[in-house]
Amino acid sequence: MQYIHQKSYDLLTIPLGETLSSIRDRWAFLMTTYLKPLVAARLIYEADPAYLSPYVCQLAYPKINALPGGRGPNGKFFPMVKTLTAMARAMEYLIIQSVTSFMSTVKDIQAEAPKGLVNQPQFKQIVDEVHQLQRAPGYVGHPKMHQLRDMCIQHFNDHEGQVDEYGEPIDTRIMVFCNFRAVVEELVDCLNQQRPLIKATPFVGQSTAKGARGMSQKDQLEASRSNACLTSWSEWGGC
Repeated sequence: MQYIHQKSYDLLTIPLGETLSSIRDRWAFLMTTYLKPLVAARLIYEADPAYLSPYVCQLAYPKINALPGGRGPNGKFFPMVKTLTAMARAMEYLIIQSVTSFMSTVKDIQAEAPKGLVNQPQFKQIVDEVHQLQRAPGYVGHPKMHQLRDMCIQHFNDHEGQVDEYGEPIDTRIMVFCNFRAVVEELVDCLNQQRPLIKATPFVGQSTAKGARGMSQKDQLEASRSNACLTSWSEWGGC
């Protein structure tokens, strides 16, 4: 245990802000159309759309066959669960990850969900509002990204010009972890708006993912030399 470094934790709670909170509430309202019947049938027990996870939605599938009458008369619940799972995933992205990831899932919903949902004025309003956000100058996908950028700026400014006991410049770096590979690229773009103070580089696994190319070991080594290295939890575990 003598070789294990101690860790310190500072928990920061970042509010969504007025705009994203409004989108969250309206998206939650759209989800209730599919959530209420599933809660009434006791297929799902989480009644608040903002706290509903995609995993909880998927757990409803095997429960449908166990309802009185079995699969036949209860088949209507299957498409409800499918749509609600996608909407819960979008909600999770909006609250925890980024508006860009939220919008990517919304596009999938537009292609696959019932027209009764995607043609609703409120659905279209949310899509239009998010597009306006993404086109705004200096767009950053989530308040947490603003906070991260401010923390990195402060860290590097605090260490600028400092030297060690031998008179050598202190070489300080930051590694940022996030949940999903898609958000890594977005964070890199956000941080690199502060070049040359911050030189952010993605650090992802060698395997490929949807819409992204994996990194070779050479690329990973080069990325590790940047002063801000960003990776996802799953990628770090596999590298």
